[in-house]
Amino acid sequence: MTNRDKIESKVRKAVAGYLDKNATNTRVPFHVMLDEETKDHVVNTGASIMLNRLGVNTNPGGFVQAVLDNDLQGAFSRADNINSQVLGFYITMMYNLGIDITVQEIKEAS
Repeated sequence: MTNRDKIESKVRKAVAGYLDKNATNTRVPFHVMLDEETKDHVVNTGASIMLNRLGVNTNPGGFVQAVLDNDLQGAFSRADNINSQVLGFYITMMYNLGIDITVQEIKEAS
């Protein structure tokens, strides 16, 4: 497993845990949490947001880039059906989820 794989796994696990703990507080619809495929979509998108925020380039799509750029209009216009329902989760997560990754780990992963 490469350093990048380890970081991606760590970030994905942190995002999944944050979603499980904060879904209600961030107004994630209940049906999102019940459907594993939908929940996985949210975790994957959240992980992409956090990886890019940490400096690990995932070549983000338009929606993730708009979230990272704090472009509300762009985020809503690019959001799919699921992401438009959980945008509040992504924003809250982006500013409140701390992930224990060193600068050296990020440099090695990039």
